[in-house]
Amino acid sequence: MYEQFTMPFIFPKLLSMKLQPFWLLLLMCFSAFPHSHASNSSRVASEANALLKWKVSLDNQSQASLSSWSGNSSCNWLGIECDHSKYVSKINLPGIGLRGTLENLNFTMFTNIHTLNVSNNNLNGSIPAQIGVLSNLVVLDLSANKLSGIIPSEITQLIGLHDLNMSFNTFSGSLPQEIGRLRELRMLHVPWCNLTGTIPISIKKLNNLFHLDVGGNNLFGIPQGIWHSTLKHLSLAVNNFHGSIPKEIVNLRNVEILYLFGSGLSGTIPQEIGMLGKIIELDLSGCNLSGPIPISIGALTNMLRLGLHNNQLSGNIPSELGKFINLEIYIFKVIIFHALFIVKLEI
Repeated sequence: MYEQFTMPFIFPKLLSMKLQPFWLLLLMCFSAFPHSHASNSSRVASEANALLKWKVSLDNQSQASLSSWSGNSSCNWLGIECDHSKYVSKINLPGIGLRGTLENLNFTMFTNIHTLNVSNNNLNGSIPAQIGVLSNLVVLDLSANKLSGIIPSEITQLIGLHDLNMSFNTFSGSLPQEIGRLRELRMLHVPWCNLTGTIPISIKKLNNLFHLDVGGNNLFGIPQGIWHSTLKHLSLAVNNFHGSIPKEIVNLRNVEILYLFGSGLSGTIPQEIGMLGKIIELDLSGCNLSGPIPISIGALTNMLRLGLHNNQLSGNIPSELGKFINLEIYIFKVIIFHALFIVKLEI
């Protein structure tokens, strides 16, 4: 009888003492949900608004190409992808004829994006320093536009970047000296960018880099670290470098594509060239090279293309090259197929 009358009075007391925090937490979660949802919707709308402001800054033809860009949510727009929260994660607009600048694109609104690709358009002006706020960016492709000005040092704040392509633009100045901050970089593709100066020394810190192309610029300095890297693709072609091809080239043990044509390097072909066992394409044309073709070049059994034309080489072509059935050799200005037929020719 005592228990029957006391339990109804004890339970509310226990509820207030033991379970109150649980109910408070539950209440807070439910009350916060509408605010979180409103905040999410506000940001989605802000991102869409930022894109629309950029759209109206472009020319009429560009705006027509972006006709799907309307409304408060950008997830279904041309070239736009979103994550599970409906925040913009990818801006992918290559080759659709965009004309205008990047100055009116408010990068601060897109800190979630991992890909920005506006390649093969007609964008002009400079790269805004504000681009450095894109802290989650993995791929940045600005290639084949009409961008100019100095490459901002803020681009080196994109520490998660894997692929950086700024080729075929008309920048002024050199690569940012702090490029070595981009420790996750796999590909640095900047040929035909009108770059001057030297390749930054800090590039030796890019231990994950496997593709480096700085061809077609006005560079004149190569840091020693280049020859001690794990690169698979290296192009120094068509520049103003000077000096001979160093013996340290032997350290490029992983290189598969090596383009030094028209680089300004001269001298002789190092005997050590034969130790680049993984090489597939080797182009040393237009380097004012002299002396013989090293016999060791016959050890490059994976090679499919060899360019040696427009040099001052002398002597016989090594008979070892006759074993390369599928090798294309450029010794004069024309291609000579199958080394088997040319081993007795003289240069």
